[in-house]
Amino acid sequence: MIGGRVMRLALVTVAAILSFVVMSAAAAAQTTPRLRVVVRTPIVDAPRGDGFVLGVVDAGSELEVYGRRGRWLEVRTPTTFPQGRGWIESSAIQMLVALPGPPAPPKGKRMMRAFGTVGATLFTAKESTEAIFGSSSGLMFGGGAQFVFPSGAFVMAGYEQFEKTGTRVLVSGSQVFTLPIDTDIRITPLHFTLGYRDFKTRVAQAYLGAGAGWVQLRERAADGATFSKSHVSGHVIGGVERQLGSFFAVAGEIQWTGVPGIIGESGVSAVVGEDDLGGTTFRAKIIIGR
Repeated sequence: MIGGRVMRLALVTVAAILSFVVMSAAAAAQTTPRLRVVVRTPIVDAPRGDGFVLGVVDAGSELEVYGRRGRWLEVRTPTTFPQGRGWIESSAIQMLVALPGPPAPPKGKRMMRAFGTVGATLFTAKESTEAIFGSSSGLMFGGGAQFVFPSGAFVMAGYEQFEKTGTRVLVSGSQVFTLPIDTDIRITPLHFTLGYRDFKTRVAQAYLGAGAGWVQLRERAADGATFSKSHVSGHVIGGVERQLGSFFAVAGEIQWTGVPGIIGESGVSAVVGEDDLGGTTFRAKIIIGR
């Protein structure tokens, strides 16, 4: 039931993101306001004289314009700058294509990036995981890659792994017994995500996404007994990212995953009525690339 809600929410989120990408593409087809820099001048991160200087542009440079605030214009910065947008004083420029009545939607940069992650997962199958390895949570380590479109939409693929030694559990009727036999448990999720990441504040950038994946569960006991099963999964994510340099960023992320049906057919999970090995993951992410 929970897994079904996760899949429906993931599909609705993906549909909304695709609609936004289509509308953004239509808006981008319109004439983009542009300016030419007439004197060498800095671009700052906020429309005021004491803003942080992102970089300096030379006379003759042409930039796309997104909007105006008083004597300041918001522009798309050169690719060497640490962020995709900044502000320039109107006294240093000449308009080539005038701004329309309402400001044009901002446009970001195309980026290809890799990342590494570490996260703590609270498993949905609380009683089953506690019976086997004494805890309903655990650490996951992983990595992946992300491609960001200028519209703010992104596609992402990620891999994680959880591994821990627990104990063999014997089920007799409705009773559960823990046996002194070590069992190595490995959970390996693969995630594929479509999202949008242009909810920007002055210091950070928020993002949302949804998608599907594949989870593999493996168990190997000290006496040689093995068990392996895989199942499709669905998930939704949300996070906040902060750029720390041209090639480096950090992010905090939460992901809710549903993997219904991968357990629950036998053993302790059948006794306690749990069939979903998904859960809620809180992860930290280190991102490299531009």
